[in-house]
Amino acid sequence: MTAVRVSCLVTVIVAAGAIASDEKELRRRVFDLEQRRIEVVERIAPACVCLSADPDSGGGSGVLIDADGYGLTNYHVVASMMGSRSGYGGLNDGEQYRLEVLGVDITGDVAMFRLVGRDRFPFAELGESAAVAMGDPVIALGNPFSLALDFQPTVTTGIVTGVHRYQGESDTLVYTDCIQTDASINPGNSGGPLFDADGRVIGINGRISAEMHKYARGRFNVGLGYAISIDQIKRFIPHLRAGLLGKHGTLLATVTDDGDRVVFDDMYENAPAWDAGIRVGDRLVRFGNENLRSANHFTSLLGTYPGDWPVPVTFESRRGVVHKLIRLESVTPPMKREFAVSGKVNREAVRRVLEGFRRAIPQKPKTEGRKPKGGGTEAKAKNGQRTTGLWSWMAVRTAEDGRRTEFRVTDAGETEASELNDGGEVVRKIVAGDEGVKVVRDGREDEAGIEEALVYTAMHELRHKLLGDETFWESPSVEHAGGDALVEMNESGRVTRTRALETIGWSVSEGVSARVGFELDSQLPARVVVRDAPSDVTVEIELSDYRRTDGVRWPHAMRVRGPKLRFDEVIAELEVTW
Repeated sequence: MTAVRVSCLVTVIVAAGAIASDEKELRRRVFDLEQRRIEVVERIAPACVCLSADPDSGGGSGVLIDADGYGLTNYHVVASMMGSRSGYGGLNDGEQYRLEVLGVDITGDVAMFRLVGRDRFPFAELGESAAVAMGDPVIALGNPFSLALDFQPTVTTGIVTGVHRYQGESDTLVYTDCIQTDASINPGNSGGPLFDADGRVIGINGRISAEMHKYARGRFNVGLGYAISIDQIKRFIPHLRAGLLGKHGTLLATVTDDGDRVVFDDMYENAPAWDAGIRVGDRLVRFGNENLRSANHFTSLLGTYPGDWPVPVTFESRRGVVHKLIRLESVTPPMKREFAVSGKVNREAVRRVLEGFRRAIPQKPKTEGRKPKGGGTEAKAKNGQRTTGLWSWMAVRTAEDGRRTEFRVTDAGETEASELNDGGEVVRKIVAGDEGVKVVRDGREDEAGIEEALVYTAMHELRHKLLGDETFWESPSVEHAGGDALVEMNESGRVTRTRALETIGWSVSEGVSARVGFELDSQLPARVVVRDAPSDVTVEIELSDYRRTDGVRWPHAMRVRGPKLRFDEVIAELEVTW
């Protein structure tokens, strides 16, 4: 018995030691998590902004998202500043900086501002709200009740208590697909950031479920706050940065719940849904790569997209299951006064995009006085040198019916495309210039077809204006047109890749306009859209497979899609002339 008691005692002592060791390890882990949270807050707090219309008034909150002083907040925070488009932003360094209101999204309750007064501002990294799940820890920063007289933000923590929430009361101030949290958010927190545990912005706080209480300073949070998802805001950032009015998209169709199915119950003719072949009674299966659970789910997802945005849609009709990429129609929000785009802000956005594009190419400088090979225009760079950017190529074109044709594009002041036969002889020549597009066959000149003319007009504009003429940047007809995307789908209608774009557009000639979409990541042209308004014909050109040739990155694949003219072109030889 003694041996048994000793054995049991040893077991108890060993177990107690193990428990103590576990508790010690648990305390260490808790301490490490607390220390990590403190370090994260210290890192992100400098990016939080206390916004106000004048230096002595209270206001809302915001967050800086880059070193140039650009930041995000709620539209309802800057609504009182829209007359002057100016205000003040206080940072935790104790200083107030002048603030300029740029673009706004009234419906989504988002606005972009820019602080001035420093060479470089602290900023926070943007995260991905699609990865957010219920129970995730979150951190909210802001200036509730204007408590931060020294602009030190108030910090609250909590968890995500709901995702894909829909909060809407009218046509304006609609929070779709938003994040719900129990982190304390109160009046004054509006426009402030909601961070994940790593300090990345996953949303902009804006709404609360609130009550009135006689002992509180007016409204107070009952435990539910709502943040606009950062993934939604990212789609609008190019619009907002360029000083534009953000407009949300619509299919111009409504849906309803029919048991466990979501079906279309009403729509306009000659609208996005109708033009895609959707009819009343068809089932909506998937929207934006998400399987639909209800009509409310569709409304919530739809509200996250800007107008003119391509969205993958899967629907079921009598013909079976159909997958379509549909461009949404823009809806102008109701406004008390007309929104005026700042020409200065928009031109700055154009210059930023085109400078990024020229850095990405890149160009080879030529000293002043030297003539470029192959002709072309020159533009004087800031460093006193001149640059020119024209290129020639030989391509193999494959039409939808499988026919293959070789083309050689050269330059002699105009863009010339020569169609070659099997023996390499020129059988047809297309000449594009400022006077339009001509076709020469057997020595006879004729007008090109409208779609072919638009294709070579686009090539000429790219070669001679975007690369060849820096003065083009200053033209008042060149405007930043906001954001766009290139969406790739597989055979089942699932999105395999999405490339975010920001676009600039200009008038080519009377009735003809061009728009180029540049990838946000690479800053290279990815889509060119040319439209002839009188005939209502639009041609889209997708550029891909960028490679470096003669020190220049340029696409080696081109996909052309018009109403009738449809072909793919793969560049076999590329010669860059400088």
